[in-house]
Amino acid sequence: MPWDAAVATARINTAIQNAPRASFMVENYNAGFMARFQVRNAAHLASTGKALKSALVDLPHNQAVLVDGVHIYANLINFGSILIDKDGETSRSHERALQFLHTYYSAFDRLISQRGAIRVDFHGARLHAVIIEPFDDEARRIQAAIELSQEFKMLADRVNDEFFGGREPASLRVGIDSGKCLAIDDGSKSEAEPLFLGSAANVAAKLADGEETGLFLSERAQAILRSDFTSLEDDVQFSARPLDEGLALMMGRKGALNPGHPAMINAKALIESVIRDWREDLALGRVELGDVKFSFHEHKLPLRDIEFQDLMPSNTVRMPMVVIFADIDGYTRFVDDAIRTGRVQQALQAIHVLRAELNNVLYDDFGGRKIRYIGDCIHGVLASGTGTSVDEEKTVREAVGCASGMRSSFNIALGALGLASDLGLAIGIELGQTPITRLGIRGDRSLRCCTSKAVQESEALQGGLDGTETALGDNAHAAAPGIVKDYFGHGGTVQGLEYDVYEAIIAEKIEAPALVAAKPWQPEPNRSHMS
Repeated sequence: MPWDAAVATARINTAIQNAPRASFMVENYNAGFMARFQVRNAAHLASTGKALKSALVDLPHNQAVLVDGVHIYANLINFGSILIDKDGETSRSHERALQFLHTYYSAFDRLISQRGAIRVDFHGARLHAVIIEPFDDEARRIQAAIELSQEFKMLADRVNDEFFGGREPASLRVGIDSGKCLAIDDGSKSEAEPLFLGSAANVAAKLADGEETGLFLSERAQAILRSDFTSLEDDVQFSARPLDEGLALMMGRKGALNPGHPAMINAKALIESVIRDWREDLALGRVELGDVKFSFHEHKLPLRDIEFQDLMPSNTVRMPMVVIFADIDGYTRFVDDAIRTGRVQQALQAIHVLRAELNNVLYDDFGGRKIRYIGDCIHGVLASGTGTSVDEEKTVREAVGCASGMRSSFNIALGALGLASDLGLAIGIELGQTPITRLGIRGDRSLRCCTSKAVQESEALQGGLDGTETALGDNAHAAAPGIVKDYFGHGGTVQGLEYDVYEAIIAEKIEAPALVAAKPWQPEPNRSHMS
């Protein structure tokens, strides 16, 4: 059914009633929290035979944990070139790209587990992990993050040699920041979605975006290290450092560490342990790596019927679809202010209500499928047509309708929450062949993956917008109905596109030029982690 204001208002009011501020429990992640988790874990293990995943996974929807930790984003910055071969973006290039991600996901997950860190998510080519212990030593946590970053690089080199015969090197760019964030889990029982909301995670993500490899520490993280390690001079800068040189500087040395240095010896021993355990799993048939075969099929429409738990390399959806990124502009500042002023319950209520309604519009009103929440951003896909045949013009038209419905619902929700002047919504839309599957270590640790040039372009588009704008990518613009093309202008964006305007455009009740509020699009750093 199309978007309807009365239906949306009822959904939003129900969500607010089901998520009152007073019901949200907020705990500090500390020794007491961990002690309580260990008791719960022991009871769960005794009753089910299985341990809980981690202290910050499967949190109740009305609980948040205030975590003082170090956030690490490791970005495989050469992934974009792997998505394309000499013939462009093809099923062959997609298989190669998924093989690449599948293997590196598995590798990094194993290392993170042995290191005692927490893997939050992989989104495309970006890994997000957090180091929380030791509780009372921020400098040591930052040091551990730098060491883990170096180990990512060392492991990536070994994986390329061991499983790809040197054919698929990984170029790494790592961003690190430290500070307090809110940890929540907004997923379902079958699909946990641990999230960290706050500027430390966002800054680390921003630092990991770029074309230059190396280690990039935030100013805050650098200041903490300087205050703790007296051997560091004030003019030492970590930005744009090779990973091993960054580790050396942190230890008060100039240049890269000698291979015989104890820190490098320990790292090499850890990497070999990961590879050895991996080989054992391979020999026992527990995992498949490297040239694992992907079988692609087209999903019978609508896409909302995709069951993520059924997906795997041998059962991967690949077909034309629109990719939508809708980011809540200003939410990170809102969370930071809430943490500082004690209004955490209000921030939690807002994020649950707003994201739930964005997903409702995508899923209920337009038959789309949420891939994941990325902080305060929803990443979704949709396609229109008959059976498995996608009508690209209709798909783009429906995607514009979905985006306009999201904005209308968002504005209704802001009014109901009393936040009308605090937050905005930036929406990017692009069309293209896109695979959807699960990758990484089998079972509970496998991850949803939806990646393509359309995904990258949609996210980049959204990152260049403010909280009033909607943008179409080049492919979506080319496939759009003429009246929609005229409204958006060539390669432009539009402001304030709500559902009543969309209905008028599609019905051609008004002249498109009178509605155009376009401006030339210039790509900017992705803001889905930074707003």
